[in-house]
Amino acid sequence: MKITSAAVIVIAFVTSCKKEKLEGDKSILIGDWEWIFTKDIVDYCDPDFSYTQILTPVTELTSFQLKFLEKGKVQFFQNNQLLETNRIVFEAFYPEDASDLDSTYTYFSIALDNENSDLQGYFNDDTMIVIRDFPHPEGYCDITTSYFVRK
Repeated sequence: MKITSAAVIVIAFVTSCKKEKLEGDKSILIGDWEWIFTKDIVDYCDPDFSYTQILTPVTELTSFQLKFLEKGKVQFFQNNQLLETNRIVFEAFYPEDASDLDSTYTYFSIALDNENSDLQGYFNDDTMIVIRDFPHPEGYCDITTSYFVRK
């Protein structure tokens, strides 16, 4: 019985530490991505007070970068200083015709450190669109869409 319990614990530990190397179609993500702007729709729950703002490195006096590593990790930077490094586990990765985009992008949803989906959006060869999170998390009645370009 002890062997079975130990085996279950080892299997649970190994699968909880899962990360995915960026190989095949996913290798297109490898490299550095620089934040260029965020479109922030503020207080969309109340149309009378809702407004849209554009946040840029100039308006925010800061820069943000993402770096995807082949070994299955992503690094988050602010002003070229490392904020954190996380393991990548893809929850979704597939081409999609995004209705509000001019061309075909690939949709991705990534669970950072094998937790809930923390990073999601669309990308092509030179542009990445991150919805809802980094670098500007959205509030309850806000919608953020951040645009990055490959460095």
